[in-house]
Amino acid sequence: MSKHKIATGLLIALLAGCEAPQTSNVKDEWDNANNPVTMMAKQHTFETHYESLPKTGVPRRMTWSDNYWPTYQGGVTYRWNDPKSRELSRMEAQSSDQLYRGQLDDNADLQKRRSEVYGYEPYTKEELMAMSEAERSATIRSLSPAEKYDIYRGDFTYATVKSERTRTGILQTLRDHPSYKDDKTIETWFGLCHAWAPATVMFKEPAAISVTSKDQIKVDFGASDIKALLTHMIDVDDGTTRFNTFMGVRCNSDISQTNASRLDREIFGQLEANNNEKVEEAIDLLFKEKSIDVAVKVGLAPYILAYADSGEYARKRFQEVSDSLRKYAKASIIEDFNNAVSKAPKILELAGTGNLTPAERLEGIHDAFRTKGCSDTNAGAFHLVLTNIVGIQKQSFVADITRDREVWNQAVAAYTTKEAATFTGADISENAAPGTVKEVEMATTFYYTAEMNPSWQPFGDGTKLDRRYHKPLLYRYRLELDVNGNIIGGSWLSTSRPDFLWGAGNMVFSPAYADLKKLYYQAVQNR
Repeated sequence: MSKHKIATGLLIALLAGCEAPQTSNVKDEWDNANNPVTMMAKQHTFETHYESLPKTGVPRRMTWSDNYWPTYQGGVTYRWNDPKSRELSRMEAQSSDQLYRGQLDDNADLQKRRSEVYGYEPYTKEELMAMSEAERSATIRSLSPAEKYDIYRGDFTYATVKSERTRTGILQTLRDHPSYKDDKTIETWFGLCHAWAPATVMFKEPAAISVTSKDQIKVDFGASDIKALLTHMIDVDDGTTRFNTFMGVRCNSDISQTNASRLDREIFGQLEANNNEKVEEAIDLLFKEKSIDVAVKVGLAPYILAYADSGEYARKRFQEVSDSLRKYAKASIIEDFNNAVSKAPKILELAGTGNLTPAERLEGIHDAFRTKGCSDTNAGAFHLVLTNIVGIQKQSFVADITRDREVWNQAVAAYTTKEAATFTGADISENAAPGTVKEVEMATTFYYTAEMNPSWQPFGDGTKLDRRYHKPLLYRYRLELDVNGNIIGGSWLSTSRPDFLWGAGNMVFSPAYADLKKLYYQAVQNR
């Protein structure tokens, strides 16, 4: 969904406190990135005893759904209630370009409609005032959340619209616009779920409202308009209170079987044993590949260089490749990068001896995928956070539910968990945490809050699960218990698992958003 990216160093977590409670027994049993106590508010005791943790949990205030305001639609400048927008959505769904939702489609009618919907010119005050009351009311109802907010505030320079268009770069994708760039594309998962997800945790779901602007213009806001503006505020406003309570390491690569097969076909497919020219072509493709990070690239490089005509050439070239890639290795992946480099010598010994089998190539790709960031969050830490925050505290938190490169931040709506099996003695996993005397296999149904298309009315009543947008995921994992029955670690059994977790606490409206604060409180009073 979203931007659904979390920009490096700008995690918008909002928990009240992040210090580890002194009562915790688990501080030293996992690495710092996966320490569950980072997710806990100081005032709460952190329960680690397995038998004391609830088997079910729901937050006291149920999380609500909304749009993730995709970047390719211009974020909160999207006129979601306009019939032209609905028609464009149908055209995009039929486009030959589904990867970018029609941006690369040469259909002239589609591109014309994209310009009309995403590149509109906002109405001037004079144009609105020249309309009849009925026409003006109908027109404003069809406008984007950003336009409505600017009109409500009496800002006909449309500062919110302009800032969103700058952030999203939407105008650069419109072929008849002066800002168009032929190399500009926006991936469909980019959006504002990193801001919508905490909004649904912190705010009550608003209703539709009708208000009068500072210019005495009636402005009708649908429920999704208010939710969009709350989301926008969290995304851009530095005046709010924010705390970083991030647990886990982000995976920056597409580690799916589909991508593994594609990499094997496109990068390895044309290689020939002892053919350095083909090796160099594959290395060039590797450098240009966008679906994987540099730690995975350096992990794949030895398998390409195994096709070189000599070990000497392969080792020299690998040193050059790893040195080149290291320049782009961020601190968060340097451990994975170094691990990949350390594995290279054994693979490079194959250079000059013949070809790799398809099975060996695929295993090499999957081995390169096994990075720290794509293997966490630690299962034991996940279980402790889930059962403490949702089960005991009756609060919610945010999880990136996709394990790989795409980031889809979703608020936790509920969970149920049950014990599937137990293991002791010789049946305990070889890599279990030191001090483990028992393992418990868990089957946990994890309900997250999925996005829906915008709506004029609220979706739910704020008290119970709604199967339209509260979606289940089944996670299977082992918990590692010490002699006192405390959880000290865990390991995943299911391929599906969250990438990282983060907390959302209390929101503070800054003075810059005093007008939105008024709209929000009126919208929740209307429920």
